[in-house]
Amino acid sequence: VNECMANNGGCEHECVNTIGTFYCRCWPGFELAGDGNTCSDIEECATANGGCSDRCVNTPGGFRCDCPSDLYLHSDGRTCGKVTSCSVDNGGCDHECEDDSHGEFYRCRCRSDSSCLKIEIMPGNRSMFG
Repeated sequence: VNECMANNGGCEHECVNTIGTFYCRCWPGFELAGDGNTCSDIEECATANGGCSDRCVNTPGGFRCDCPSDLYLHSDGRTCGKVTSCSVDNGGCDHECEDDSHGEFYRCRCRSDSSCLKIEIMPGNRSMFG
């Protein structure tokens, strides 16, 4: 007899049929409630702010990290960083983007296996050089 055939075995998410019985299993990001049938969203933000450096937002079955408008979310998905010329769309560079220490200028650098033309560095602009 497959107990999962009738009404999903009473399970909210998944019913797992085994020999002579069954059990309920929840989707990732949810945990099985004490009744053994229903699933509750795990509040990832409640533990260590979800690993986010700034704002943690709980979502059904998961979470996301957000940053204030003057910061950007790093590629690790958890850390907020200062918005620099290079932090948005790689500064428009085809290869590598490099900010100066004050964030006033940036330049595009060529990878070692490429060559580029050298162009004067201007505030808010980029220069490419080989």
